[in-house]
Amino acid sequence: MKKTIFLFLLSFFGLALYAQDIIVLHTGETIEAIVQEINTDSVRYKRYSNPNGPTYIVMKADIVVIRYANGDTETFVAENRRRTSDNYYNYNNFTTGGRVATWAINAFLVPGLGSYFVMQDWVGGSIMMGLSILGLTLGTVGYFTVLDSLVYVQDDWTQDITAETFNKDKESTGVALIIAGGTVLLANGIYNIIRSATYTRPDPRRASGFDPSAFSVAIIPGKESKLALSYTMKF
Repeated sequence: MKKTIFLFLLSFFGLALYAQDIIVLHTGETIEAIVQEINTDSVRYKRYSNPNGPTYIVMKADIVVIRYANGDTETFVAENRRRTSDNYYNYNNFTTGGRVATWAINAFLVPGLGSYFVMQDWVGGSIMMGLSILGLTLGTVGYFTVLDSLVYVQDDWTQDITAETFNKDKESTGVALIIAGGTVLLANGIYNIIRSATYTRPDPRRASGFDPSAFSVAIIPGKESKLALSYTMKF
């Protein structure tokens, strides 16, 4: 009996040697833990109920607050906001040089080409390419319509054939098409400037894209320890 009491007291005081920390997750789950290490992106801990057991890892992005045994608290709200902001990893930011290069390639080479290869802006590039094709088509059709509106006459004396007048209906149609095509090309140029200056790519963490920081690793205790890997998708 004395031996049983002694073992009980020994285990109790052994547990008391470890301070109990509380990790609160965004899911509402609380973990009674012994925090061992806080890294840039993760927190390493042992379970309070098994201080000599395996070490677990939880990502900072999944933590709301840690309440330490000494009464101190550490919140991770600011950290999580920084991680989910458009500037995290500098993913969404384009340099001024990249924006100018995008505009120049679109303006002087192939409309939309700069958007495709510099910014990977598939929507903007497709819009610019479509507008340029439409504008050039309208202008070309208008130009040939104006040429077709010319009425040729033959001089009775010299027998020379000259373009003396226009078919007014065809001429008006051709001019209108040329103006429409020029307007579309002008709008495309303005759109190129605005899009190149303001476009930011979507953050892959808001879609189903691959985000290395969304991985969580844990060691599952048992007869044979197993490594568990989970991936959190955020929308």
